[in-house]
Amino acid sequence: MRGKSANKKLVGGVWYKQCTGCGKFLPLTAEYFYRRHQRDGRGDGFSAKCKSCADTDNAGRSRKYRAKITSLAREVVYFIMWQELDAIKIGFTSNLVHRFRALKVSLPGTMSVMGVISGGAKLEKSVQNLFKELHIRGEWYRATIELIDWIEKYTEKPSSEEQRLLGNDDINSSIKKET
Repeated sequence: MRGKSANKKLVGGVWYKQCTGCGKFLPLTAEYFYRRHQRDGRGDGFSAKCKSCADTDNAGRSRKYRAKITSLAREVVYFIMWQELDAIKIGFTSNLVHRFRALKVSLPGTMSVMGVISGGAKLEKSVQNLFKELHIRGEWYRATIELIDWIEKYTEKPSSEEQRLLGNDDINSSIKKET
């Protein structure tokens, strides 16, 4: 379903378009409206709202999203599996969603959150010391049956809101054990 079409008028050889946000008539140029390319060729090639209204709307959405992510802040030790390397990252963060998204952007391949434990940096070091013989580099450890069993036994899944923001594919609900 298409949205409401904007009113246009020709004044002194210049087309003016009415913003659907504020209702003002502004020159139909890239100075006042963002370009919008329609795949079907319909429309005038500009957004329905002026730049000022569009920026205000986007800023509000960004603030709401940032507030939602920030409200999820809690200190956890996380276990993230990188399938292609058969490695597990044991790390600490105060915001699981931010941390996981940063890792997904910086590392190629498929990653999933295996579990979390409420706690801070001291707990992270304790868990890392338990598996120091599996250490690869940094916070990465070989994904062995011993480590996977420990994670299944002692961790919990991320909260329902964290799971929703991470996406269903990023929660490792069934860990495959290979020998």
